[in-house]
Amino acid sequence: EFMAAVEYAGMKEYYTQTGREYTFLALTNTAVKAFVSTYPDKSKITDCPKEDVQNLLRYHIINGAKMASANLMLKLSLPTLTGDYLTAGVDVVTQQRYIDNGEGKEPSFLVRKDIETTNGVIHTLDKLLEPLTVSVWGIISGNSDYSIFTGALRASGFDEWLDNTYRTINETTIRENKTVLVVSDEVFRRRGINSLDDLIAYFG
Repeated sequence: EFMAAVEYAGMKEYYTQTGREYTFLALTNTAVKAFVSTYPDKSKITDCPKEDVQNLLRYHIINGAKMASANLMLKLSLPTLTGDYLTAGVDVVTQQRYIDNGEGKEPSFLVRKDIETTNGVIHTLDKLLEPLTVSVWGIISGNSDYSIFTGALRASGFDEWLDNTYRTINETTIRENKTVLVVSDEVFRRRGINSLDDLIAYFG
């Protein structure tokens, strides 16, 4: 199932070339079928939108080096082909290594690891990794505690930029990461700022 996904996505070159090293996070058949099941009207991987399959696979390839399972800890030093930095850890009870899937989600455990190849190393995951789908703007604007800050961003024209998740460079699409230091309404109120108009007047 996984190799069918690679072939369908047109990404076999990543797995066969020898000019660059990667860390490949392969998926079990069960994991691939779980991805297909997210499309109610699809029954196999080749029925899914090709772009979605490509993004899924790119999220499961760490770019630039062989990373042994022993080095999969905390925030990884290299990004995936989508530009994301994954976080890994070890289960304190089973001592099994995993890749984090975010708060409130089950991690993806390594069921096979350190399979050496000429162009990288393969670790097999028991379930697919779930790429983040909510933008920085989505998080900020969706929280009522940041209403003044949200208004300021919108008034300044930063909303569209913060909502943009990906950018394309030389026909390659990667995630555009952003760090925002958000100020809550409570902090503003301590300065007597209770609205966007108050904020403008404060700095005007």
